Amino acid sequence: PPQSTWAAGLRWHEVLGHTLLGERERAFAALQRGVARGHSAGVTWLDHDPLYAPMRADPRYEKTIAPARARAAAEVQRARDAGLL
Repeated sequence: PPQSTWAAGLRWHEVLGHTLLGERERAFAALQRGVARGHSAGVTWLDHDPLYAPMRADPRYEKTIAPARARAAAEVQRARDAGLL
């Protein structure tokens, strides 16, 4: 099951740490673990924060992040359907 937003934030910080250290393979491994664990909170942040630009420049990024984007879009739709948005 998906973990909390707090746990997701920690996963994305792990991705960022490895990215900033130039450890691209470790960054992608952390990104893949986060997505596999159901994290979708913060996907927009990953897509727009300049610190993640090296990840976004890698051709693997789009394929890796796609499931998290789909989960985030589904969560927004559920909120709309419930009249929350």
